[in-house]
Amino acid sequence: MVHTLLAAAALAAIPTSGQDEILLVEGGPVPGAPGASVGFLSSYRLDGRGVWSARIFVSSLGGGLAVTSDGRSIVDGTALSVGTVNSTTSPIVSPLGVLATQSSVRVALPNDNEWILFWDGSPVAREGTPVVDGSGTPVGALAELGPNVFDLDGDERIIFVGPLAGADEDERSLFEIDLTPAQAGAPRLLLGPSAPYPDGTEVIDVVSVSVNDAGQLLTVAEERLGGFSAVGVRVDGQLVARTGSPAPVPGHLWDLDEAASFGAATSFHLDDTGAVTITGRLTGPFGTSVAVARDQQLVAWTGPDVGLPARSVAAIARGATSTPRGHVLWFGAESSGGPVVLFEDQDVLLAPGDGFAGETIDVVRAGGATENGGFLAVLVDLADGRTAVLRRALPVEVQGCQPAGPNSVGLLPQLHALGSDFADRAPLHLSASGLPPLQGCILAVGSAAGLSAIPGSQGTLCLTGAVGRFPTVLNSGAAGRVEFELDAASLPLPGAPAIQPGETWHFQCWYRDLNPTTTSNLTSSAIITFRG
Repeated sequence: MVHTLLAAAALAAIPTSGQDEILLVEGGPVPGAPGASVGFLSSYRLDGRGVWSARIFVSSLGGGLAVTSDGRSIVDGTALSVGTVNSTTSPIVSPLGVLATQSSVRVALPNDNEWILFWDGSPVAREGTPVVDGSGTPVGALAELGPNVFDLDGDERIIFVGPLAGADEDERSLFEIDLTPAQAGAPRLLLGPSAPYPDGTEVIDVVSVSVNDAGQLLTVAEERLGGFSAVGVRVDGQLVARTGSPAPVPGHLWDLDEAASFGAATSFHLDDTGAVTITGRLTGPFGTSVAVARDQQLVAWTGPDVGLPARSVAAIARGATSTPRGHVLWFGAESSGGPVVLFEDQDVLLAPGDGFAGETIDVVRAGGATENGGFLAVLVDLADGRTAVLRRALPVEVQGCQPAGPNSVGLLPQLHALGSDFADRAPLHLSASGLPPLQGCILAVGSAAGLSAIPGSQGTLCLTGAVGRFPTVLNSGAAGRVEFELDAASLPLPGAPAIQPGETWHFQCWYRDLNPTTTSNLTSSAIITFRG
Protein backbone atom coordinates (compact mmCIF):
# COMPACT_ATOMS: atom_id res chain seq x y z
CA MET A 1 0.00 0.00 0.00
CA VAL A 2 2.85 2.37 0.77
CA HIS A 3 4.35 1.82 -2.70
CA THR A 4 0.98 2.62 -4.30
CA LEU A 5 0.77 5.88 -2.39
CA LEU A 6 4.31 6.84 -3.30
CA ALA A 7 3.70 6.17 -6.95
CA ALA A 8 0.54 8.27 -6.96
CA ALA A 9 2.00 11.19 -5.03
CA ALA A 10 4.01 13.92 -6.71
CA LEU A 11 7.39 15.14 -5.57
CA ALA A 12 7.36 18.81 -4.66
CA ALA A 13 9.24 20.99 -7.14
CA ILE A 14 12.60 22.54 -6.27
CA PRO A 15 11.89 26.12 -5.16
CA THR A 16 13.99 28.72 -6.94
CA SER A 17 12.03 31.94 -7.29
CA GLY A 18 12.59 32.84 -3.65
CA GLN A 19 16.35 32.74 -4.21
CA ASP A 20 16.48 34.85 -7.37
CA GLU A 21 18.39 38.11 -7.16
CA ILE A 22 19.44 40.88 -9.54
CA LEU A 23 23.12 41.51 -8.77
CA LEU A 24 23.74 44.39 -11.17
CA VAL A 25 21.52 46.27 -13.59
CA GLU A 26 22.03 49.22 -15.89
CA GLY A 27 20.93 52.33 -14.06
CA GLY A 28 21.23 50.58 -10.71
CA PRO A 29 23.64 51.40 -7.86
CA VAL A 30 27.34 50.52 -7.92
CA PRO A 31 28.71 48.96 -4.70
CA GLY A 32 31.48 51.09 -3.23
CA ALA A 33 30.66 54.11 -5.42
CA PRO A 34 27.99 56.24 -3.68
CA GLY A 35 25.83 58.16 -6.12
CA ALA A 36 27.16 56.28 -9.16
CA SER A 37 24.95 54.14 -11.38
CA VAL A 38 25.78 51.24 -13.70
CA GLY A 39 26.15 52.41 -17.29
CA PHE A 40 27.51 49.32 -19.03
CA LEU A 41 28.48 45.81 -17.87
CA SER A 42 31.51 44.51 -19.73
CA SER A 43 32.40 41.43 -17.64
CA TYR A 44 31.60 39.71 -14.37
CA ARG A 45 32.70 36.72 -12.31
CA LEU A 46 31.04 34.61 -9.60
CA ASP A 47 32.72 32.24 -7.14
CA GLY A 48 31.38 29.32 -5.14
CA ARG A 49 30.85 31.44 -2.06
CA GLY A 50 28.46 33.72 -3.91
CA VAL A 51 31.05 36.52 -4.11
CA TRP A 52 30.96 38.38 -7.41
CA SER A 53 33.09 40.93 -9.18
CA ALA A 54 32.53 42.94 -12.34
CA ARG A 55 33.92 45.49 -14.75
CA ILE A 56 31.45 48.40 -15.07
CA PHE A 57 31.36 51.60 -17.09
CA VAL A 58 29.97 54.52 -15.08
CA SER A 59 28.98 57.57 -17.09
CA SER A 60 29.20 59.94 -14.12
CA LEU A 61 32.86 58.95 -13.67
CA GLY A 62 33.62 59.31 -17.36
CA GLY A 63 35.14 55.83 -17.33
CA GLY A 64 34.92 52.50 -15.64
CA LEU A 65 35.82 50.60 -12.52
CA ALA A 66 36.31 47.07 -11.30
CA VAL A 67 34.13 46.33 -8.29
CA THR A 68 33.43 43.44 -5.90
CA SER A 69 30.22 42.56 -4.07
CA ASP A 70 31.75 43.72 -0.78
CA GLY A 71 32.15 47.25 -2.17
CA ARG A 72 35.86 47.30 -3.02
CA SER A 73 36.59 49.06 -6.28
CA ILE A 74 39.44 50.18 -8.53
CA VAL A 75 38.44 53.23 -10.52
CA ASP A 76 39.99 54.14 -13.87
CA GLY A 77 42.35 57.05 -13.31
CA THR A 78 43.46 55.91 -9.84
CA ALA A 79 47.11 56.81 -9.17
CA LEU A 80 49.28 53.85 -8.15
CA SER A 81 52.94 53.61 -7.27
CA VAL A 82 53.67 52.24 -10.75
CA GLY A 83 51.44 54.60 -12.74
CA THR A 84 47.83 55.57 -13.36
CA VAL A 85 45.10 52.95 -13.91
CA ASN A 86 43.72 52.97 -17.42
CA SER A 87 41.45 49.93 -17.14
CA THR A 88 40.99 46.94 -14.82
CA THR A 89 39.52 43.53 -15.65
CA SER A 90 37.11 41.78 -13.28
CA PRO A 91 38.93 41.17 -9.98
CA ILE A 92 39.19 37.72 -8.43
CA VAL A 93 38.51 37.50 -4.69
CA SER A 94 40.47 34.76 -2.91
CA PRO A 95 38.74 32.53 -0.30
CA LEU A 96 40.17 34.73 2.49
CA GLY A 97 39.10 37.91 0.76
CA VAL A 98 42.40 39.01 -0.79
CA LEU A 99 41.96 40.80 -4.10
CA ALA A 100 43.81 39.76 -7.27
CA THR A 101 43.45 42.17 -10.19
CA GLN A 102 44.88 42.86 -13.61
CA SER A 103 45.07 46.51 -14.64
CA SER A 104 46.20 48.37 -17.71
CA VAL A 105 48.41 51.07 -16.23
CA ARG A 106 49.80 54.22 -17.86
CA VAL A 107 53.40 53.93 -16.74
CA ALA A 108 54.99 56.81 -18.66
CA LEU A 109 53.67 58.69 -21.67
CA PRO A 110 49.88 59.09 -22.08
CA ASN A 111 49.67 56.19 -24.52
CA ASP A 112 52.27 53.96 -22.88
CA ASN A 113 50.00 51.37 -21.25
CA GLU A 114 51.04 48.08 -19.68
CA TRP A 115 49.02 45.22 -18.22
CA ILE A 116 50.17 44.44 -14.67
CA LEU A 117 49.02 41.73 -12.24
CA PHE A 118 48.35 42.96 -8.69
CA TRP A 119 47.95 41.00 -5.46
CA ASP A 120 46.40 42.89 -2.56
CA GLY A 121 47.28 46.16 -4.30
CA SER A 122 50.93 45.33 -4.97
CA PRO A 123 52.33 44.54 -8.47
CA VAL A 124 53.53 40.92 -8.73
CA ALA A 125 53.95 40.37 -12.49
CA ARG A 126 54.66 42.77 -15.35
CA GLU A 127 56.94 43.22 -18.33
CA GLY A 128 60.54 42.64 -17.22
CA THR A 129 59.70 40.58 -14.11
CA PRO A 130 62.36 37.82 -13.75
CA VAL A 131 61.16 34.23 -14.22
CA VAL A 132 62.62 30.98 -12.82
CA ASP A 133 62.09 27.30 -13.61
CA GLY A 134 60.98 24.57 -11.19
CA SER A 135 64.45 24.37 -9.63
CA GLY A 136 64.69 28.13 -9.12
CA THR A 137 67.12 28.69 -12.00
CA PRO A 138 66.54 32.00 -13.88
CA VAL A 139 65.13 31.41 -17.38
CA GLY A 140 64.49 34.98 -18.52
CA ALA A 141 61.89 37.65 -17.93
CA LEU A 142 58.26 38.32 -18.78
CA ALA A 143 57.31 40.14 -21.97
CA GLU A 144 54.26 42.42 -22.06
CA LEU A 145 51.18 40.68 -20.61
CA GLY A 146 47.69 40.64 -22.12
CA PRO A 147 44.39 40.93 -20.23
CA ASN A 148 42.22 38.31 -18.55
CA VAL A 149 44.27 35.09 -18.80
CA PHE A 150 44.81 34.47 -15.09
CA ASP A 151 43.20 32.54 -12.23
CA LEU A 152 43.68 31.77 -8.54
CA ASP A 153 44.56 28.45 -6.96
CA GLY A 154 43.32 28.86 -3.40
CA ASP A 155 44.50 31.86 -1.44
CA GLU A 156 48.09 32.49 -2.38
CA ARG A 157 48.85 31.11 -5.82
CA ILE A 158 48.25 33.00 -9.07
CA ILE A 159 48.27 31.15 -12.39
CA PHE A 160 48.66 33.29 -15.51
CA VAL A 161 49.55 33.17 -19.21
CA GLY A 162 51.97 35.42 -21.07
CA PRO A 163 55.06 35.39 -23.31
CA LEU A 164 58.66 35.28 -22.19
CA ALA A 165 60.83 38.14 -23.37
CA GLY A 166 62.05 37.43 -26.90
CA ALA A 167 59.10 35.15 -27.76
CA ASP A 168 56.39 35.98 -30.28
CA GLU A 169 52.99 37.02 -28.93
CA ASP A 170 51.56 33.66 -30.08
CA GLU A 171 54.24 31.74 -28.15
CA ARG A 172 52.81 32.20 -24.65
CA SER A 173 53.79 30.24 -21.56
CA LEU A 174 52.10 29.34 -18.28
CA PHE A 175 53.43 30.70 -14.99
CA GLU A 176 52.61 30.51 -11.32
CA ILE A 177 53.37 32.88 -8.46
CA ASP A 178 53.31 31.29 -5.01
CA LEU A 179 52.71 34.10 -2.53
CA THR A 180 52.87 32.07 0.68
CA PRO A 181 55.54 33.56 2.98
CA ALA A 182 57.76 30.48 2.72
CA GLN A 183 57.56 30.33 -1.08
CA ALA A 184 57.25 33.96 -2.15
CA GLY A 185 59.44 34.80 -5.10
CA ALA A 186 59.64 35.19 -8.85
CA PRO A 187 57.05 33.73 -11.25
CA ARG A 188 57.81 30.09 -11.98
CA LEU A 189 57.60 28.70 -15.52
CA LEU A 190 55.21 25.72 -15.64
CA LEU A 191 54.57 25.16 -19.34
CA GLY A 192 55.45 26.69 -22.68
CA PRO A 193 57.68 26.54 -25.76
CA SER A 194 60.70 25.96 -23.51
CA ALA A 195 58.85 23.81 -20.95
CA PRO A 196 57.05 20.75 -22.45
CA TYR A 197 54.39 18.64 -20.76
CA PRO A 198 55.68 15.90 -18.42
CA ASP A 199 55.07 13.31 -21.16
CA GLY A 200 57.44 15.22 -23.45
CA THR A 201 54.81 16.79 -25.71
CA GLU A 202 56.13 20.12 -26.99
CA VAL A 203 54.06 23.27 -26.53
CA ILE A 204 53.83 26.02 -29.15
CA ASP A 205 51.38 28.37 -27.40
CA VAL A 206 49.35 28.23 -24.18
CA VAL A 207 45.86 29.47 -25.07
CA SER A 208 43.97 29.44 -21.77
CA VAL A 209 44.11 28.15 -18.22
CA SER A 210 41.80 27.69 -15.24
CA VAL A 211 42.05 26.18 -11.77
CA ASN A 212 39.26 24.55 -9.77
CA ASP A 213 38.79 24.62 -5.99
CA ALA A 214 40.56 21.25 -5.72
CA GLY A 215 43.71 22.78 -7.23
CA GLN A 216 43.48 20.89 -10.54
CA LEU A 217 44.83 22.77 -13.52
CA LEU A 218 43.12 22.88 -16.92
CA THR A 219 45.37 23.93 -19.81
CA VAL A 220 44.47 24.50 -23.45
CA ALA A 221 47.56 24.69 -25.65
CA GLU A 222 48.68 24.38 -29.23
CA GLU A 223 50.88 21.27 -29.20
CA ARG A 224 53.57 20.14 -31.66
CA LEU A 225 52.99 16.61 -32.91
CA GLY A 226 55.74 15.61 -35.30
CA GLY A 227 55.40 17.76 -38.40
CA PHE A 228 52.07 19.33 -37.50
CA SER A 229 50.32 21.04 -34.60
CA ALA A 230 46.99 20.54 -32.84
CA VAL A 231 45.17 22.14 -29.90
CA GLY A 232 45.03 19.84 -26.88
CA VAL A 233 43.07 20.02 -23.63
CA ARG A 234 44.67 18.60 -20.47
CA VAL A 235 44.05 18.40 -16.74
CA ASP A 236 47.25 18.31 -14.68
CA GLY A 237 49.10 17.29 -17.83
CA GLN A 238 46.81 14.36 -18.69
CA LEU A 239 45.28 14.58 -22.16
CA VAL A 240 41.48 14.95 -22.24
CA ALA A 241 40.88 15.79 -25.91
CA ARG A 242 42.80 17.05 -28.93
CA THR A 243 42.03 18.02 -32.50
CA GLY A 244 41.74 14.71 -34.36
CA SER A 245 40.87 12.66 -31.26
CA PRO A 246 37.54 10.73 -31.13
CA ALA A 247 34.47 12.81 -30.27
CA PRO A 248 31.42 11.45 -28.41
CA VAL A 249 29.50 11.02 -31.70
CA PRO A 250 30.39 7.78 -33.53
CA GLY A 251 32.62 8.42 -36.52
CA HIS A 252 33.32 12.04 -35.57
CA LEU A 253 36.52 13.77 -34.43
CA TRP A 254 37.12 16.88 -32.36
CA ASP A 255 38.30 20.00 -34.23
CA LEU A 256 39.51 22.36 -31.49
CA ASP A 257 42.10 24.35 -33.43
CA GLU A 258 40.00 27.51 -33.54
CA ALA A 259 40.56 27.78 -29.77
CA ALA A 260 44.00 29.15 -30.61
CA SER A 261 42.29 32.14 -32.26
CA PHE A 262 39.55 32.41 -29.63
CA GLY A 263 36.89 31.16 -32.02
CA ALA A 264 33.28 31.83 -31.11
CA ALA A 265 32.28 28.16 -30.94
CA THR A 266 34.98 26.79 -28.64
CA SER A 267 35.23 26.91 -24.84
CA PHE A 268 36.41 24.70 -22.00
CA HIS A 269 35.39 24.36 -18.35
CA LEU A 270 36.83 22.42 -15.39
CA ASP A 271 34.46 21.86 -12.47
CA ASP A 272 35.39 21.07 -8.88
CA THR A 273 35.07 17.31 -9.42
CA GLY A 274 37.69 17.42 -12.19
CA ALA A 275 35.16 16.93 -15.01
CA VAL A 276 35.87 18.82 -18.25
CA THR A 277 33.08 20.29 -20.36
CA ILE A 278 33.95 21.15 -23.97
CA THR A 279 32.01 23.24 -26.44
CA GLY A 280 33.65 22.65 -29.78
CA ARG A 281 33.43 21.68 -33.42
CA LEU A 282 33.17 18.13 -34.73
CA THR A 283 33.95 16.75 -38.15
CA GLY A 284 32.54 13.51 -39.50
CA PRO A 285 29.88 11.83 -41.62
CA PHE A 286 27.39 14.63 -40.94
CA GLY A 287 29.87 17.35 -41.92
CA THR A 288 30.90 20.06 -39.48
CA SER A 289 28.81 20.45 -36.34
CA VAL A 290 29.13 21.88 -32.84
CA ALA A 291 28.76 19.79 -29.68
CA VAL A 292 28.72 20.09 -25.91
CA ALA A 293 30.18 17.18 -23.97
CA ARG A 294 31.12 16.57 -20.33
CA ASP A 295 33.91 14.04 -19.87
CA GLN A 296 33.28 12.79 -23.41
CA GLN A 297 29.57 12.24 -22.72
CA LEU A 298 27.50 14.07 -25.35
CA VAL A 299 24.97 16.56 -23.97
CA ALA A 300 23.89 18.42 -27.13
CA TRP A 301 24.94 18.93 -30.73
CA THR A 302 23.87 20.62 -33.94
CA GLY A 303 23.77 17.39 -35.93
CA PRO A 304 20.63 15.39 -36.65
CA ASP A 305 18.76 13.35 -34.09
CA VAL A 306 20.33 9.94 -34.54
CA GLY A 307 19.10 8.33 -31.34
CA LEU A 308 21.93 9.51 -29.12
CA PRO A 309 21.13 10.49 -25.50
CA ALA A 310 21.60 14.16 -26.31
CA ARG A 311 19.57 17.14 -27.43
CA SER A 312 19.72 18.12 -31.11
CA VAL A 313 19.42 21.88 -31.68
CA ALA A 314 19.93 24.37 -34.51
CA ALA A 315 22.79 26.31 -32.90
CA ILE A 316 25.12 26.11 -29.90
CA ALA A 317 27.12 29.03 -28.49
CA ARG A 318 30.36 28.88 -26.51
CA GLY A 319 30.33 29.05 -22.72
CA ALA A 320 29.05 25.67 -21.49
CA THR A 321 29.92 24.89 -17.86
CA SER A 322 29.31 21.92 -15.59
CA THR A 323 28.38 21.73 -11.94
CA PRO A 324 29.85 19.52 -9.20
CA ARG A 325 26.51 17.67 -9.19
CA GLY A 326 27.11 16.60 -12.80
CA HIS A 327 24.73 18.96 -14.62
CA VAL A 328 25.77 20.91 -17.72
CA LEU A 329 24.70 24.50 -18.43
CA TRP A 330 24.86 25.48 -22.10
CA PHE A 331 23.43 27.98 -24.58
CA GLY A 332 21.62 27.13 -27.77
CA ALA A 333 18.80 27.93 -30.14
CA GLU A 334 16.23 25.24 -30.85
CA SER A 335 15.38 26.56 -34.31
CA SER A 336 17.32 28.39 -37.00
CA GLY A 337 17.18 32.09 -36.16
CA GLY A 338 15.36 31.36 -32.91
CA PRO A 339 16.17 32.96 -29.55
CA VAL A 340 19.09 31.76 -27.45
CA VAL A 341 18.05 29.95 -24.29
CA LEU A 342 20.00 28.55 -21.35
CA PHE A 343 19.74 24.79 -20.92
CA GLU A 344 20.55 22.55 -17.99
CA ASP A 345 21.30 19.14 -19.48
CA GLN A 346 18.28 18.45 -21.72
CA ASP A 347 15.90 20.97 -20.17
CA VAL A 348 15.38 24.70 -20.74
CA LEU A 349 16.48 26.54 -17.60
CA LEU A 350 16.04 30.18 -18.63
CA ALA A 351 14.47 31.65 -21.75
CA PRO A 352 13.14 34.95 -23.11
CA GLY A 353 9.77 35.72 -21.54
CA ASP A 354 10.64 34.10 -18.20
CA GLY A 355 10.10 36.08 -15.02
CA PHE A 356 13.01 36.60 -12.66
CA ALA A 357 12.94 38.54 -9.36
CA GLY A 358 10.00 40.64 -10.52
CA GLU A 359 11.44 41.38 -13.99
CA THR A 360 10.91 39.80 -17.41
CA ILE A 361 13.80 38.46 -19.47
CA ASP A 362 13.91 39.63 -23.09
CA VAL A 363 17.29 38.24 -24.25
CA VAL A 364 19.57 35.60 -22.73
CA ARG A 365 23.18 36.54 -23.52
CA ALA A 366 25.02 33.53 -24.93
CA GLY A 367 28.20 32.70 -23.05
CA GLY A 368 27.10 34.81 -20.11
CA ALA A 369 26.43 32.18 -17.46
CA THR A 370 28.67 30.88 -14.72
CA GLU A 371 27.93 28.28 -12.06
CA ASN A 372 30.16 27.84 -9.07
CA GLY A 373 29.33 26.23 -5.76
CA GLY A 374 25.58 26.67 -5.48
CA PHE A 375 25.03 29.79 -7.56
CA LEU A 376 24.11 30.46 -11.15
CA ALA A 377 24.82 33.88 -12.66
CA VAL A 378 23.61 34.82 -16.12
CA LEU A 379 23.76 37.98 -18.23
CA VAL A 380 20.44 39.03 -19.78
CA ASP A 381 18.59 41.93 -21.32
CA LEU A 382 15.39 42.75 -19.48
CA ALA A 383 12.10 43.62 -21.17
CA ASP A 384 12.72 47.35 -20.62
CA GLY A 385 16.07 47.14 -22.48
CA ARG A 386 18.39 47.21 -19.46
CA THR A 387 21.22 44.70 -19.23
CA ALA A 388 21.46 42.85 -15.92
CA VAL A 389 23.38 40.11 -14.14
CA LEU A 390 21.00 37.69 -12.44
CA ARG A 391 21.91 35.25 -9.67
CA ARG A 392 20.00 32.15 -8.68
CA ALA A 393 20.86 29.90 -5.75
CA LEU A 394 20.93 26.24 -6.83
CA PRO A 395 20.59 23.02 -4.82
CA VAL A 396 23.86 21.78 -3.28
CA GLU A 397 22.55 18.86 -1.25
CA VAL A 398 22.36 15.14 -1.81
CA GLN A 399 18.85 13.85 -1.22
CA GLY A 400 18.56 11.40 1.64
CA CYS A 401 15.50 9.32 2.53
CA GLN A 402 12.14 10.29 1.08
CA PRO A 403 8.87 10.90 2.97
CA ALA A 404 7.04 7.77 4.12
CA GLY A 405 3.88 8.83 2.31
CA PRO A 406 1.99 11.82 0.88
CA ASN A 407 0.60 14.52 3.12
CA SER A 408 -2.90 16.02 3.19
CA VAL A 409 -2.34 17.85 -0.12
CA GLY A 410 -1.12 14.69 -1.85
CA LEU A 411 2.55 15.71 -2.08
CA LEU A 412 5.86 14.31 -0.91
CA PRO A 413 7.50 17.44 0.53
CA GLN A 414 11.14 18.00 -0.41
CA LEU A 415 13.88 19.81 1.51
CA HIS A 416 16.60 21.43 -0.60
CA ALA A 417 19.73 23.37 0.33
CA LEU A 418 20.26 26.35 -1.96
CA GLY A 419 23.38 28.51 -2.13
CA SER A 420 26.82 28.14 -0.64
CA ASP A 421 28.04 24.84 0.78
CA PHE A 422 31.17 26.47 2.23
CA ALA A 423 31.26 26.16 6.00
CA ASP A 424 32.59 29.68 6.49
CA ARG A 425 30.45 31.62 4.08
CA ALA A 426 26.74 32.47 3.88
CA PRO A 427 24.20 32.36 2.48
CA LEU A 428 22.87 28.81 2.63
CA HIS A 429 19.08 28.51 2.56
CA LEU A 430 17.16 25.37 3.42
CA SER A 431 13.87 25.46 1.55
CA ALA A 432 10.99 23.02 2.10
CA SER A 433 8.19 22.89 -0.48
CA GLY A 434 5.03 20.82 -0.92
CA LEU A 435 3.88 21.39 2.66
CA PRO A 436 0.23 21.71 3.63
CA PRO A 437 -0.68 25.41 3.80
CA LEU A 438 -0.69 27.42 7.02
CA GLN A 439 1.07 24.82 9.15
CA GLY A 440 4.01 25.13 11.53
CA CYS A 441 7.39 23.67 10.59
CA ILE A 442 10.72 23.27 12.40
CA LEU A 443 14.15 22.36 11.07
CA ALA A 444 16.07 19.44 12.59
CA VAL A 445 19.72 18.47 12.11
CA GLY A 446 21.60 15.23 12.69
CA SER A 447 25.19 14.07 12.39
CA ALA A 448 24.27 10.81 10.64
CA ALA A 449 21.57 9.20 8.51
CA GLY A 450 18.82 7.33 10.28
CA LEU A 451 15.48 5.71 9.57
CA SER A 452 13.01 5.54 12.42
CA ALA A 453 9.31 6.08 13.10
CA ILE A 454 8.08 8.86 15.41
CA PRO A 455 5.15 7.89 17.66
CA GLY A 456 1.99 9.73 16.63
CA SER A 457 3.53 10.94 13.36
CA GLN A 458 2.96 9.79 9.79
CA GLY A 459 6.58 10.56 8.88
CA THR A 460 9.96 8.90 9.04
CA LEU A 461 12.86 10.53 10.88
CA CYS A 462 15.95 10.30 8.67
CA LEU A 463 18.41 11.63 11.28
CA THR A 464 20.42 9.97 14.01
CA GLY A 465 23.63 10.50 15.98
CA ALA A 466 23.79 13.99 17.49
CA VAL A 467 20.29 15.34 16.74
CA GLY A 468 18.93 18.81 17.48
CA ARG A 469 16.08 21.15 16.55
CA PHE A 470 16.44 24.78 15.57
CA PRO A 471 14.23 26.93 17.84
CA THR A 472 12.43 28.92 15.14
CA VAL A 473 8.97 27.70 14.11
CA LEU A 474 7.96 28.92 10.66
CA ASN A 475 4.52 28.91 9.06
CA SER A 476 4.17 27.33 5.63
CA GLY A 477 1.79 30.07 4.46
CA ALA A 478 -0.61 29.80 1.57
CA ALA A 479 2.15 28.53 -0.76
CA GLY A 480 3.05 25.57 1.47
CA ARG A 481 6.72 26.53 1.67
CA VAL A 482 9.20 27.57 4.36
CA GLU A 483 12.76 28.83 4.08
CA PHE A 484 15.40 28.71 6.78
CA GLU A 485 18.73 30.54 6.59
CA LEU A 486 21.30 28.29 8.18
CA ASP A 487 23.65 29.69 10.81
CA ALA A 488 26.67 27.48 10.23
CA ALA A 489 28.43 29.04 13.23
CA SER A 490 26.01 27.59 15.78
CA LEU A 491 24.12 24.29 15.59
CA PRO A 492 21.36 23.49 18.14
CA LEU A 493 23.46 20.84 19.84
CA PRO A 494 25.31 20.76 23.19
CA GLY A 495 28.07 23.36 23.08
CA ALA A 496 26.51 25.05 20.00
CA PRO A 497 29.24 23.76 17.68
CA ALA A 498 30.09 25.43 14.39
CA ILE A 499 30.05 23.44 11.16
CA GLN A 500 33.60 22.59 10.10
CA PRO A 501 34.95 22.04 6.56
CA GLY A 502 34.71 18.39 5.56
CA GLU A 503 31.82 17.61 7.93
CA THR A 504 28.59 16.05 6.64
CA TRP A 505 25.28 17.04 8.23
CA HIS A 506 21.75 15.83 7.63
CA PHE A 507 18.71 18.14 7.72
CA GLN A 508 14.96 17.50 7.74
CA CYS A 509 11.78 19.55 8.31
CA TRP A 510 9.12 18.35 10.74
CA TYR A 511 5.69 19.87 10.16
CA ARG A 512 2.11 19.69 11.41
CA ASP A 513 -0.68 18.34 9.24
CA LEU A 514 -4.39 17.38 9.22
CA ASN A 515 -4.42 14.06 7.40
CA PRO A 516 -7.31 13.68 8.14
CA THR A 517 -6.85 14.27 11.87
CA THR A 518 -4.16 16.25 13.65
CA THR A 519 -0.78 14.65 13.10
CA SER A 520 2.74 15.50 11.93
CA ASN A 521 4.96 14.49 9.04
CA LEU A 522 8.50 15.02 7.73
CA THR A 523 10.06 16.11 4.47
CA SER A 524 12.84 14.37 2.61
CA SER A 525 16.25 14.79 4.18
CA ALA A 526 19.00 16.94 2.70
CA ILE A 527 22.60 15.77 3.13
CA ILE A 528 25.33 18.40 2.84
CA THR A 529 29.08 17.90 2.96
CA PHE A 530 30.55 21.32 3.69
CA ARG A 531 33.64 22.68 1.95
CA GLY A 532 36.32 24.89 3.43
